[in-house]
Amino acid sequence: DKVIVSESGMHTVEDLRKIKAMGADAVLVGEMFMRNIKNEEFKEEFKKDIKKGYNFILKALENKECDMLIIDEIMAVLSYKFLSIEEALEIVNKMENTEIIMTGRNAPKELIEKADLVTEMKMIKHYFEKGIKARKGIEF
Repeated sequence: DKVIVSESGMHTVEDLRKIKAMGADAVLVGEMFMRNIKNEEFKEEFKKDIKKGYNFILKALENKECDMLIIDEIMAVLSYKFLSIEEALEIVNKMENTEIIMTGRNAPKELIEKADLVTEMKMIKHYFEKGIKARKGIEF
C-alpha cells in the first residue's frame, strides 16, 4: 500500500481540487492554508478533508499499520477548530505501540498533560533575518 502526499505550493481551492482529482491522499499545507482560512468554501472543503485524514489515522492505529505516525501541524488544525481536543486525545489514546509525533505551535494543555514528551523549538538565529528566501527542497 502507498499513501500519496502532495507537497505544498497550492494557493486556491481549485488547486486543492486538482491535486485531489489526481489521486493525492493528503496535502501538505502552508501558505495556502493560512491565506484561505477565511474563505468559507475552502474552510468547509478542508474540514471534510481533515475529517477524512482523521479517520485514516484512527484506522491505521486500530489496524496497527505503522510503528510511527507523524501528524504534522496538527496544532494548527486544533487551533482553527477543524478537529477537537477530544479527537486529538482519541488519537493518543489509541496509540498502543505506535510512536505518535504531533507538531505545531501552542499545544493545548490537555495534550501536553497526556504526552510523554513535549519539546518547544525556539529560533535563536535564522538566515531569513538576512533576507535569504525560502529554498525549494529545504523549507518547501
